[in-house]
Amino acid sequence: MNNGYLLPVRVVKALYRGKLLARLWAALEAGTLKRPEGLPRSAVVNLLKAVARKEWNVRLQERYAHGRGVMIYLSRYVKGGPISDRRLLSADAEAVAFRYKDHRDGKNKVMRLATGHFIQRVLWHVPETGQHTIRHYGLYAHQAKPKRALCRAQLGQAPEADAVEPIDWQAFWERLGRADAGRCPRCGRRLVPGMSFGRRRDENSIANGRRRGLVQQSVEADKRPRRLLNSQPPD
Repeated sequence: MNNGYLLPVRVVKALYRGKLLARLWAALEAGTLKRPEGLPRSAVVNLLKAVARKEWNVRLQERYAHGRGVMIYLSRYVKGGPISDRRLLSADAEAVAFRYKDHRDGKNKVMRLATGHFIQRVLWHVPETGQHTIRHYGLYAHQAKPKRALCRAQLGQAPEADAVEPIDWQAFWERLGRADAGRCPRCGRRLVPGMSFGRRRDENSIANGRRRGLVQQSVEADKRPRRLLNSQPPD
């Protein structure tokens, strides 16, 4: 089509909404639609009427060949850092060179930035104190555990397992058989926090970033280190 889409988006949205609601109405009339305990039929009718008046959205995309690809893609955003070590080509006191993919033409390119500018870009991704980096909504929200339990019971699934006690990063590497990951590769001493930086918001940078379509927080390192500890000797 002239607008670059294979299918007319407005038509697809309306068709999807109509087809799905029609199936739900049919299941409700036939008595095969399971309602949560205590929810009257009239409440379901009002809900279907309300969502029918809203504008729906659809996302058309080729499916992944396997679920592992989806898991890897999401995990990079959930737990990954702003840049992986594999992309770094060189670094010194003057500049840092790294590979990146230009999404405008799909080609891999090399960018070279002044070291200070590169560090500032990395610090853009550091969340401010108290800011959530991962949020759960709907049935996956923390306070929605009773609703999840009801859904599991309706689907014949086992109750939700209790949350696992969190562990620190040293214990995580030891569990994977990589206890050496917590030690310096040169001297073998245990890695400890070296320094911490104060952070301040740069409102002008944040405003400029929003105009450019960026979503990162703009933070800069305070040149006054609060503490500096030497490596501890091996246990």
